[in-house]
Amino acid sequence: MAVIIPRQKIKLENLVKSFDTLSRNELAYLGGWFDTDASFESYPNTKYKTVTLSLALRDRGPVEHLSKIFRSSLRTRKTNPEMYKDKIGKIMYRTEVSGISAVEFTKRVGHFVFNRTRERDALLALRNTYVKFDFLSMSDEEFIWWLTACFEGDGSVKVNHSQKVYGVNIVNNNRAMLNYIVKRSKDFGIFWNGPYIAQKEEKNVSWNHGTGYTIDRETGYVISLDSVKAYEFCRLIYHRMTCDRKKVKVREICITFNLENAYEIWKTKSNRKNFKFPKVLPTHRILHKTYTKRKSKTKGS
Repeated sequence: MAVIIPRQKIKLENLVKSFDTLSRNELAYLGGWFDTDASFESYPNTKYKTVTLSLALRDRGPVEHLSKIFRSSLRTRKTNPEMYKDKIGKIMYRTEVSGISAVEFTKRVGHFVFNRTRERDALLALRNTYVKFDFLSMSDEEFIWWLTACFEGDGSVKVNHSQKVYGVNIVNNNRAMLNYIVKRSKDFGIFWNGPYIAQKEEKNVSWNHGTGYTIDRETGYVISLDSVKAYEFCRLIYHRMTCDRKKVKVREICITFNLENAYEIWKTKSNRKNFKFPKVLPTHRILHKTYTKRKSKTKGS
């Protein structure tokens, strides 16, 4: 496993103090990651009762962000090519923190964890630490930060310019968490569809594409947004995202609907004078050409 960013040497007491400087919005964002892809790990059968917090992803941004908070190393490894249909191994990034640092950070981020409460409490109990958490006391701003991380972890973006299909969804095994997202999002004018069953529970499901490894798949639930609803959600979370791979697709949806809105405004004669289309990134030049063609045809007519 290669090390990209080495661990920063820092005294334990100074590291714990740095955790206290994190804002509640920052902790809410990190709580969303621990509800999805990050993990609370506790090993009661080991000699020293090891406890660990870790995050491993193909996306460097969120892992590097957490490694800077943990002052821990950012490591990479190449996955087994047999795990993928294209037989090409992918680069995985990983960071972790253990011991007292993990306990102290869990005491702070635990207030923003909804899905992984059992693992969180088991980690603290192993070190004889008990804290009363109140997840539902999040403010509106903290909820948006938490939801952003949940979407980056368990969400996906659907973009098809030729068929004009745009949408986002979040898939998770915890239906109660999705119900909470649906209910709380209504305060921001975002109305999700669902939750619906995305996959049924299955035993001994083949995994890793023919390697012989099997898993027990739990029931999964999904909530979704389409078209303008997806645009409103993407506009809300875009500037909070650290996962570049999904951020690019979210940006595509935002630019698409910004151009559509701009074209509708431009069509009215009263708004044509001195009107400027929104700035377009180089990756969206083809999309922008479709609107400039419409503009030239309207002028000709």
